[in-house]
Amino acid sequence: ASRTIPIVEAWNKIDLVDTERRAELHAQSSGENEDVVTISAVSGEGLDDLLSRVDAILTSGARSYTIPLS
Repeated sequence: ASRTIPIVEAWNKIDLVDTERRAELHAQSSGENEDVVTISAVSGEGLDDLLSRVDAILTSGARSYTIPLS
């Protein structure tokens, strides 16, 4: 069976973009393309969103088990 590899595209350096263009990029990345995250490695903007998306990808299909220790 063929498996698809999930991809999250990170648009870095959002801190260098003016306010109007930043709003356009945020709208574009959160619209139809949910695999795109706007981030700034310098200011930390968008990193929580990026980590959340990576976490969702890595844990999709994961199982949770409760193991009694006594």
